[in-house]
Amino acid sequence: MNLLIVDDELWLAEAVKSELPWEEMFGISSVSIANNIRQAKEAFGRDSVDLMICDIEMPQGSGLQLLAWVKEHHPRTETVFLTCHADFKYAQQAMQLGCLDYLLKPVSREELRQAVEKAIAQINRQSYLLEYSQLGEFWTKHQPLLVERFWLDVIGYSISPQPEAIRQAAAERNIPLREGMLFLPVLIQVQRYHKPLSPRDEKILEYGLCNCAEETLFPQEDGRIIVLSERKLLAVIPSGQGGHDMSRLVADCESFIAFGNRHLYCDVSCYAGEAAPVHQFADTVQRLFLLAQHNAASTGKVIVSRGAPAARSLSAELVEKIGQYVDGKLDQESLSRESVAQTVFLNPDYLDRIFKKETGMSVTAFLQQQRMRRAEELLSHTTMSVIAIGQQVGYSNVSHFSKRFKQHSGLSPLEFRRLRSLPPSRK
Repeated sequence: MNLLIVDDELWLAEAVKSELPWEEMFGISSVSIANNIRQAKEAFGRDSVDLMICDIEMPQGSGLQLLAWVKEHHPRTETVFLTCHADFKYAQQAMQLGCLDYLLKPVSREELRQAVEKAIAQINRQSYLLEYSQLGEFWTKHQPLLVERFWLDVIGYSISPQPEAIRQAAAERNIPLREGMLFLPVLIQVQRYHKPLSPRDEKILEYGLCNCAEETLFPQEDGRIIVLSERKLLAVIPSGQGGHDMSRLVADCESFIAFGNRHLYCDVSCYAGEAAPVHQFADTVQRLFLLAQHNAASTGKVIVSRGAPAARSLSAELVEKIGQYVDGKLDQESLSRESVAQTVFLNPDYLDRIFKKETGMSVTAFLQQQRMRRAEELLSHTTMSVIAIGQQVGYSNVSHFSKRFKQHSGLSPLEFRRLRSLPPSRK
């Protein structure tokens, strides 16, 4: 078994390497070190890597980017992040990409040992399944990581919403989907915690919510809880062709909400959709996201969605949601097509297609348009400096902002202000 430690601080990587008796304790015969993504990829090219312990912030590319590459090219490698960043968004993204554990520096010897033991157990378990389980039991018991990735790809439209494409993707992951199988989604949204929490405490409570949801919503059924972002979970519940007992599900959701309020210090709402085949599942889930957005003011509710909204198309609702999100984030330089796609749980390319069909422009062009419109408003109606206005619309570099603005309007920011600003009032 081989271990790769990836950290741009060589002394820290060496410290981790010497921290534990790897071969005696875990049967890891080879421990190698890489100081950046390029060296890490070269290490994968030389030999198989069973376990990777990786930093997140590195000068030539982040550990999250490396993990995405590893999951695509070496999906059997397990990853543990060891980082000084306690940002919960980092932890969320790491878990969504398939990270097994997330440790904060400085890490104790015991924490490191427990994380490695957990990873070794997962490696052995997956190795056993690949070798001995041809058909396996039902999809929730034997392939939790592959199953979670499958559903995230389905709701993000990374898998084409066509029955044949769905069947092929499931077969590649050894997930047995029976003909005519229906699945019912329940979106679980934590709307607030009752007290301030550290990222680690919030993650612990999220884990508790997942366990409680599994025990409450499908205690005797083969369901699955998928961790999304922004304090959202998705329950995927197999439903017979005769449909699901919705009154029982509503009662179960109410019990779950009450438990979360009493014991997990949070207010939760649940949004239940109608059972659908997998190729229609993503549209059903998108309706639940929009329903949750419209219900942002109330908490502790169980709301059942009954098909598509009658007055407006799903894509129109989605475009409106994106517009509202972008309007509140224009000052963030990191705002991009990819970050917008992540907020609505869609594949970026698929989002671009439906956004362009609805508006006639790409998401990237829309972001640029909104930034420039906000800049025009601020130049016309405020006395803010050009530097400050650039920062308000997501440009830390004033030269870059001025260049973009001139491409948009044909004028520099100062020329635009002289021509368009309101004259001072005369008394």
